[in-house]
Amino acid sequence: MSEDLNTNELINFTGTEVGYYFICKKKLWWFHNGVQMERENERVQIGKIVHETSYARKKKEITIDDKIVLDWQEDGVIHEVKLSDKMESAHEFQLLYYIFYLKQKGVENLRGQIDYLKLRQTQEVILTSEKEAELIENKDGIEKNIENLDFQPDVYSPNYLLVDEVTVKYCREKKIKIIPWTANEIPDLERMKKFNLDGIITDYPNRAIKIFRK
Repeated sequence: MSEDLNTNELINFTGTEVGYYFICKKKLWWFHNGVQMERENERVQIGKIVHETSYARKKKEITIDDKIVLDWQEDGVIHEVKLSDKMESAHEFQLLYYIFYLKQKGVENLRGQIDYLKLRQTQEVILTSEKEAELIENKDGIEKNIENLDFQPDVYSPNYLLVDEVTVKYCREKKIKIIPWTANEIPDLERMKKFNLDGIITDYPNRAIKIFRK
């Protein structure tokens, strides 16, 4: 599959679907099939109120093609307002997708910023070539990605969020070692341990050693 076809197919997703991909694939399925179970969730309602009352002077809710909704944009920076960083990876990739989507529409040199209101912190988000490749990888899955290569790798190193039973089974059948990156939090390391991986990339080796030796 060519890169052009990959990117054209990828921009058929909404920003919300990309976010749910990293939060919970079951929630993604529900959302994609019109089941929105979080509408009445108290945390979601609080988030909406905070969103509506924060940055009141900024232009809000820029909807593009009914696919992506930007909280606001200023001086080439797309802002995404979040209550906390509990789902940091999902927030980052949702914003990366917005930048990627607009890039496919011919809008260049954009960057993102996540504004965490509860923490009073911000996080810069830049669509690097590595991050763009990862977005495309998420869409295709391991089997298609391996098929697109003209060789079989000895080691497959996906983002740890992409590791699931299907991925591990495929690697075992093809005799490919699987070493994900970069799992740092204890719950993520504990989840990775269940897959009996060949290794793990982490910024906290002491945590990983302690968990994997249990």
